[in-house]
Parts: sequence; C-alpha cells; structure tokens
Amino acid sequence: MPAMSPTRRSPLRNLLTLFDESGVVIACADPSLTDLLRRFRWHELFWTRRADVRAAMDFVIFGHALYEQAHTLYDGVTGKGIVVPVTPEYFALDTPARLALLDTAVEQFFTAATVDTGPHALQPLPLKGIPGWAPENEAEAYYRDERQFRPGRTRRPPTSA
Repeated sequence: MPAMSPTRRSPLRNLLTLFDESGVVIACADPSLTDLLRRFRWHELFWTRRADVRAAMDFVIFGHALYEQAHTLYDGVTGKGIVVPVTPEYFALDTPARLALLDTAVEQFFTAATVDTGPHALQPLPLKGIPGWAPENEAEAYYRDERQFRPGRTRRPPTSA
C-alpha cells in the first residue's frame, strides 16, 4: 500500500494500523443499540439498556495491543470497532461459526475501504463500560464519569466541491 509521502502514511494505512492494534468487532442484532453506540450515549446503552446489550451485542477483540490491555483493564482503555449487523440467530451459533461470520464482515469492510478511508471509520468503544467486563460498571454512577465515557467527537459535515 503506497504512503502519501515517504514520511506520512495514508488514511487507509492509519486505519489498518489502528485496527491491528486496537480493533474490536461489535456484532449487534438491534439497530437501536447501534444507534446509541454511534451517538456515544454510553449511559443509556450500557446502563439503561444493559439487558439488551447482553442479549443483542457481542464484542470480539481483534487488536493485539488491545488484547494485552484487556488482561488488566485500566480506566480509559478504548477499542476501535467495526460494527457488524447480525440477526438474532447469530447468538445461537457456536464460536467458530460466529467468528467465521465476523471474519467475512471485517473482510468486506476493508475491501470496501478506499485510500481515503481513515481511522474515523472505526467506532470508539470504552471496554470497561461493557456490562460484565469490569466490576466498576455494576454501579450506575460509573457511566457518568466523562473521563471514561467521553461525549463523542464532533465532525464537520462534508463540504461539496
């Protein structure tokens, strides 16, 4: 993959590097949960809809650095995710079948990427917020801590040429 210059990587190469290091695949069978995730509505997603997250979402760590960090989760550890819509039947599959489905979806995501697709295409995910992943998240107040659960990035809308 060509770099933009000898000293600067392309947005696509940055995307690939970030996913390789911090990637997580987020399978979701409920579009309303995906919407909360994309809008950084952490309290509503992980606390108010906690049972729904457990029933309709699956989180699979891909990135090698994120995998190491997940052994001892610390405040602020954030994965960069690819959201994969799935049907409820996904959750009845065994692990190899689930991983095969997710592998195909990740392959399609990167096949569709262009040289200008950058890290912004990945969804931030604070790992300690996932229900059951950290003892701290058993208390509602935990989800009010903006050091852990940032309100989200703001992007300028694309301008037309």
